[in-house]
Amino acid sequence: LTDPWEMSPELGLSLYPRDFILTLPQPSEHNGTTEFFSDFGYLRHQVSQLPRLDVEMVNQLEPDVIPLSLQQAIIDFIITGAIKLGEKSQFHHSMLVHCSNRRLNHDNLELMIRHFGMGLARDYRRINMDMSRTNEYMQMKARWEDEFEVSPEDEIHMDRLVKRFIRGFDWQSNVRSINSSEDDADDAPLYDVPNKLDYDDHPDGLWVIAVGGQILSRGLTVEGLIVSYFTRESALYDSLTQMARWYGYHGDLHSLIRVNISDQILRWFRWIHQVEAT
Repeated sequence: LTDPWEMSPELGLSLYPRDFILTLPQPSEHNGTTEFFSDFGYLRHQVSQLPRLDVEMVNQLEPDVIPLSLQQAIIDFIITGAIKLGEKSQFHHSMLVHCSNRRLNHDNLELMIRHFGMGLARDYRRINMDMSRTNEYMQMKARWEDEFEVSPEDEIHMDRLVKRFIRGFDWQSNVRSINSSEDDADDAPLYDVPNKLDYDDHPDGLWVIAVGGQILSRGLTVEGLIVSYFTRESALYDSLTQMARWYGYHGDLHSLIRVNISDQILRWFRWIHQVEAT
């Protein structure tokens, strides 16, 4: 051992000098901290900082209101699924919601997301008495044009794809609270909602909105992850890169990725990028 506070001819000023710590180059196809969180990352505009009030709402032990930012993320999940349907019919498509490590929080968010999604799917397809489209349709249309650059000339085609995706997504069983143990309580829901991501059981593709905590952020593979809503501000900020499930090889789908995080988490990721870049 050597005194870390003394200058060493062999080691220099640090026990861990960059002379013998090598950083492996990142594969060119991989999207990570630089692409999402640097000032020049080509995916930086697909990362959204959430309003502080929304973060506080969803981080409660028993949230009872679904904030507009989470509603928007669910709409993005639908739109990106519809866009993918225009290219192929069989694919995994996932949204991750990670706000707390408390199961009660997960269960409340699961119920609110399910209720919002079922209402949105119903009202999107409805026609008003004067034969005009509903506010839900106009909101979705504005989003796919402004955020995902779908041409107005493609409105009819996009509308058909959105309707196909809505028909194929089961809000009852595919909005799931993912936990480390089965819920065998006496007051468990009467309907059967899986509490796992069983991609292997769906060779034609699983479409799922997964709400969870530690096991979801680190322990499980989230296939086809497109939309992330991440507000849990862990004190262990140095482990955030393990929770960044949106990192990876996205191929031609990179333009669809959307990441929604709190201001604190955004600062931590930017700090991590600065550390990695030095």
